[in-house]
Amino acid sequence: MKHKHTICASSPLASVIALTILVFILGRPSHSAIAQTDRGCTVPVANLKNDLWSPECYFGDGCTLGTVCTANDVNITRIYVADVYGNPLNPTCPGTTAMYLWATFEASTERYAVRVYYEVFKDDGSGAVYQYSAMNCVNSMPAGLSSIMLSDINSPVLVDCDAIYTIRNVWIGWETASNATCANTTTCGQYSSSKCNENTAFIYSIVIPDIAYTCVANTDNSITVSFTGSATGGDSPYQLYVWDFGDGANHSSTSPTVTHTYDTTSGATFTVTLTVYDYYSAYGTASLSLQLPRITENCPPAKTSYCSTDAPFTLATEFNIVATPAGGMGTYYYLGGGYSTLQIGAEIATFDPSIAPLGTPINLSYVYTFNGCSDVCYFSIIVYQQPTATCPSDFATCPSATPLLLTGGSGTPTGGVGVYSGTGVSKVGDAYHLDVTHEGEYTITYTYTLNDCVADCTYVVTITGFGINCPDTLNLEGCDIGVLEGETGLPYSETKVEITYAEFTSAGAESVCGDDTAYSYYYQDSRSGSCPITVLRQFSIEMEGIDPATCAQTINVDDTTPPVATAPADATIEGCDTGAISGLSYSEAAVAITLAQLTGAGGNATDNCGIQSISYIDSPSGTCPTVVTRTFTVVDTCGNVDDDVQLITIDDTTPPVATAPADATIEGCDTGAISGLSYSEAAVAITLAQLT
Repeated sequence: MKHKHTICASSPLASVIALTILVFILGRPSHSAIAQTDRGCTVPVANLKNDLWSPECYFGDGCTLGTVCTANDVNITRIYVADVYGNPLNPTCPGTTAMYLWATFEASTERYAVRVYYEVFKDDGSGAVYQYSAMNCVNSMPAGLSSIMLSDINSPVLVDCDAIYTIRNVWIGWETASNATCANTTTCGQYSSSKCNENTAFIYSIVIPDIAYTCVANTDNSITVSFTGSATGGDSPYQLYVWDFGDGANHSSTSPTVTHTYDTTSGATFTVTLTVYDYYSAYGTASLSLQLPRITENCPPAKTSYCSTDAPFTLATEFNIVATPAGGMGTYYYLGGGYSTLQIGAEIATFDPSIAPLGTPINLSYVYTFNGCSDVCYFSIIVYQQPTATCPSDFATCPSATPLLLTGGSGTPTGGVGVYSGTGVSKVGDAYHLDVTHEGEYTITYTYTLNDCVADCTYVVTITGFGINCPDTLNLEGCDIGVLEGETGLPYSETKVEITYAEFTSAGAESVCGDDTAYSYYYQDSRSGSCPITVLRQFSIEMEGIDPATCAQTINVDDTTPPVATAPADATIEGCDTGAISGLSYSEAAVAITLAQLTGAGGNATDNCGIQSISYIDSPSGTCPTVVTRTFTVVDTCGNVDDDVQLITIDDTTPPVATAPADATIEGCDTGAISGLSYSEAAVAITLAQLT
């Protein structure tokens, strides 16, 4: 590839050198310019014969000196082109560069009204063509050695990079009279004591280097470039080629060709500068912005391993390798590894992991080419067998403050790494645990990775609520709830009470999930009724984040033990009827009495819970004696009954006293004569009244 740069410079080594300055746009000076054809002086076509001419061509007023303009009082040691400060030109292409004409004088004494005339020619490849003439005046030339800019400072020669420019037919004149100025020497007559020096025998052209290059080799992060320098203008043969490769390396040689290897690790844009010296050591400099291709990102690719079940992909899309500068061409090449039937070195655009050999590196390269130069990177990709993952079956577990160790996941082939994930899953060391402090269903994912190939499966762990097995219904013998503590170990409490797990189980309750440090155990009682008293005892297990578990046990407290009734001792009393009974009056209807009355009568009554009532009732039987069955009934507070019987025998053992009427003698014939009580040989029942 050839990249043309045109740079102009002047050499301090030449005694007389006229240089061409190259600029983008050719511009006419703003001062008055006189074309040769506007005057009556000799105007050679294209100045090919270097003919001389008189100041007539300068002043244009018809004056003719008639002789060649020569002088020996001033030695012009050098005519050259430079920048506005007299320094060598440093033009930039593309861009605009201004060229000024300078001369170095050695004068014995000061000279005045120094005038210059020169002509500008342009060669765009078809020969030098006159463009315009320019002139200027400098008021004085100091004695001794001095350099003076002869061009008008406001009117430099403007040149472009597409042609060779020359300054020809330089005419320099001056006055020896000290009163001469640029203002009073504008005609031949005013310039009567002039001296002049013409340089018309030489064509001054700038040395214009050119740089061509070809990339000849490349490896990772380095490109070898072959440069060839050339030049136009100046005086050949060219003596020296000085290279600055833009990376800190330099090279000087008489040969126009040089090879240089660039390290593109940190960048791939370099400014290459070539300075060419001609036969008289005039020189020109060309600069080339060398943009070498450079792979900057994603090579080697971030992903270089694949799985046997991965979908086919396009390499350009998958790897997205980035290279600069933009506008080049990137190509992937297959370099071996047993993939498909591709030949080594063949281009490859797509890749199908399903047909690749497993575990074998497949070697590839990516070559990025820009303007005939290439950067390359090498990498390998490898395909592994897709693993499978197996999860345990879904299961349920109780809540706990201790995280649940997750186990049971596995993968094939062996040698991979398995991890568990999901809500509530954490890793401690190499183990994975599930937080089981909150009730619910938790989906656990087991991911098995082998050689960057991933398989996964899921299962569900259900964290249940608490389960309680309540104690059976308990029937207690007792008078009140005070018996609960002795029988169950837990006193009756209508306020919620926290108890230990041991107390919980001793009371007959059972935790389905067993004990856990996060569990709290409680009970609370309520009661209803009497005889029996029904106690509803609610047990609960509680844990933060979990709905409490509760159950209720029924405890019946009842007094089923009857009281003990003791009747007074049996008694036999003398009497004619029940009226003979003293103390507790005879009554064939139940009579309620007190315990004091009972004990006063010689009986007693006892009960473990308390006596509700005591009563007795009499039942007679027989006469002489009459036996009274007196039943004492005792009822306790729960309605339990006991009775006992006292037998009271009433008998009249005292004989009666009979008093017959007084003996009487009556008048009569027979027994019929008895009055009052009739005579009867049979017993006749009479009343006491009859008797008395």
